[in-house]
Amino acid sequence: MEVFIYLLVVFAIILVALWLKIDLGLTLIIASLSVGLFFFVNPYKIIGAFWGSIIEKDGSGSFVTLELIAILFLISLLEIVMRKSGAFDRLLGSIGFLIKDRRIVTAFFPVFLGTLPSAGGARFSAPLTEKASEGLNLTAEKKS
Repeated sequence: MEVFIYLLVVFAIILVALWLKIDLGLTLIIASLSVGLFFFVNPYKIIGAFWGSIIEKDGSGSFVTLELIAILFLISLLEIVMRKSGAFDRLLGSIGFLIKDRRIVTAFFPVFLGTLPSAGGARFSAPLTEKASEGLNLTAEKKS
């Protein structure tokens, strides 16, 4: 019963932090530390687990987490370059020329990019969906 109460408290911490609009990453770190404290985990083990997750290697010897961070950074950089250079507008114009219904164009990018074996499909398709849905008066839930 005690474990259940601890987990409810951690869940409440997450909900309150999100309600206060605290960054999701920071919220999850706070929740992880709370779990560690509730279950009396040695602070050195918590730090070791955190560090170990950052420098974790896969079977080929590459750093999984660091590679994922680099991939997401580069995808964000690509998105910024495409936005500044006007490539987003040209891409949307080309697709809009082929597909006349803007609702289908809005749905096209998440569907197409979601089929690619990429770590950042959602990260890349979200700005395209946002741009494609301009003027359609859609809520964020509908865009998702």
